[in-house]
Amino acid sequence: MRIEHEIHIGREPAEVFAVLSDPDRLLAWQPTTVAVRRQRQGPLRVGERFEEVHKGLGRELTSTVEVVAYDPPRLFALHLVSGAVPLDGRWELEPTRGGTRLRFVGEGDIRGLLRLTRPVLTRQFRGYHKRLKRLVEDGR
Repeated sequence: MRIEHEIHIGREPAEVFAVLSDPDRLLAWQPTTVAVRRQRQGPLRVGERFEEVHKGLGRELTSTVEVVAYDPPRLFALHLVSGAVPLDGRWELEPTRGGTRLRFVGEGDIRGLLRLTRPVLTRQFRGYHKRLKRLVEDGR
């Protein structure tokens, strides 16, 4: 499965990247996330793994993700090591006149009935990125 989405955010790439890649800010733009558990403080780094706890299907679902790309302010990517929906995420940030073009690509080997979740996941990530846009543009 592949999900692609682009959005323009009216702030510089460094500002967008700072919020996008900060695990402590994840709950502000991904409302299905209820907790992030890390072993260390500070900026993420390639190879670091952490847990995300999401609410869904009437329960909490825990995923372990690994940072596979961290190149401020241009590229951020996560690999799902374990979890309910095996979807890796890659965010590319490009400066534009008046802000940043954020391009998201989600890819995963999703089989069986989970394949039917593609429209739901697509809407979900579009909503996440709209919230991220508002959060960054409002300077919160």
